[in-house]
Amino acid sequence: MYLGQKGAIAITGFGEAARFYFGKDLRDLDLAESALLVGMIRAPGKYNPYIRPERALGRRRQILSVMLEHGKIAPEQSKEAANRPLDLLRDHDLGNHAPYFLDFLQAQLSSLVPEKTLREGGLRVFTSLDLGIQNHAENALRSGLELLEKTAGEKLGLDEDPERAGKLQGCIIALRPLTGHVVAMVGGRNYARSQFNRAVQAHRQPGSLMKPFVYMTGFARAQLKEMPPFTAASLLEDEPLQLVSGGELWEPSNYGGKFNGVVTVREALQRSLNIPAVRAARHIGLHAIIRTLRDLGFEGRLLAVPSLALGVFEVTPLEVASAFSAIANYGVKARPLSVREVVAPDGEVLESHHVELQPVVSPQAAYLTLALMRGVVAEGTAVRLRGLGYQGEVAAKTGTTNDLRDAWFVGFTPRLLVLVWVGYDDNRPVGLSGSEAALPIWAELMRRLPSESSGHFREPEGLTWEEIDPGSGQVATWRCRERRAELFIKGTEPRERCEVHSSGWAAGFWDRIR
Repeated sequence: MYLGQKGAIAITGFGEAARFYFGKDLRDLDLAESALLVGMIRAPGKYNPYIRPERALGRRRQILSVMLEHGKIAPEQSKEAANRPLDLLRDHDLGNHAPYFLDFLQAQLSSLVPEKTLREGGLRVFTSLDLGIQNHAENALRSGLELLEKTAGEKLGLDEDPERAGKLQGCIIALRPLTGHVVAMVGGRNYARSQFNRAVQAHRQPGSLMKPFVYMTGFARAQLKEMPPFTAASLLEDEPLQLVSGGELWEPSNYGGKFNGVVTVREALQRSLNIPAVRAARHIGLHAIIRTLRDLGFEGRLLAVPSLALGVFEVTPLEVASAFSAIANYGVKARPLSVREVVAPDGEVLESHHVELQPVVSPQAAYLTLALMRGVVAEGTAVRLRGLGYQGEVAAKTGTTNDLRDAWFVGFTPRLLVLVWVGYDDNRPVGLSGSEAALPIWAELMRRLPSESSGHFREPEGLTWEEIDPGSGQVATWRCRERRAELFIKGTEPRERCEVHSSGWAAGFWDRIR
């Protein structure tokens, strides 16, 4: 008998329902509790006591009335049970820590161990959970969302619609890029009120989070000589753009509506500029970008349209976190894991889940992307991270979708990757960017985990540094007023000396991606 949902797992049978809703064995339920469960048979979602307590109480009264009518209970029993409050388990009484993580764990276990073996019990399951990180993540999300509602109520729309208060949602995923082990997962702000695990079940648009994968594809293709050199110093036009997509005119714009003329790839990513990303995607090849996204683990519908570069498609937060782990792990993707080992009561190892690694791009292309993401924190859209007190080594990317419906922030150290998403379940605009809504929650969590910020990113072989003029993307000369050390994959570095500040405005300067 289906009696509700615990995240991704169905609650089946009255025994399981008794434990889930009341923390009791079936034989220990009283009349009021039994009537509540019987009343849920017709529509477990409609009469969910956590979400719709008044409906659940009304349905319980109906069941008690029918029992009284058929002489199964006395009038005083019916009255006493009908007046009883709902005495449900709350999120702090659920009998376990990390409930969203445990739902994810149970779903993975179901694919690894036969259902009969799981139901027989007695198994010892060794997981990837780090309870310390998990507790800090739960507190950071809860306090961060409460602070946003308190300080940014007007942008969140709470001033206009008070009923929206308390409905802002979010999720946090923390994993080890080297192994894919998920060490913490928070799928919402209150498990007792909503078992919907946004970390793995929500499908949202990633927005600007897709830009690093666009540029990484270009770096990788240029390294393989599949296209002309494409580097962090390549020039992109940031001017008004009109395209026909799907038979309709499409005019992408930057956040804030400003244009910047000509920018380098580094500047375009650091400032999360939309129009240069679209131009770069068309130059690199939309189908090539889709192949990269598939290799990274994105399973949803991906169309070869220009808006692909701006993340106008749906993904799960876990897919995003896993994809970024490939950048953090120098081009090698590790499948997200919650199960380390399953041992039977007699000591037999039923499942030893080994780390699954898949090379996606070259170490050089991945590290070059990582280097640009470090610049996002140093002088880009995540620069406020330092002002919030986080001083450790980090590469990061903010993410904001069209109409400000989703706010994202993903950042990783040499040891740990953490993703934060903030939004409304009904897809209404949040009114805040990733830097405003998600970044502070990430900072709050990582400030509590100083040991996770130690170490340094190591630069792989096959890269070289050159001093360039950012205005031309070419090797700087003594005439250049501005110089910048830039990282290149060997074989793609510029050979030409800056033509802007040497012999005049040569044609090479205009060889940029339009």
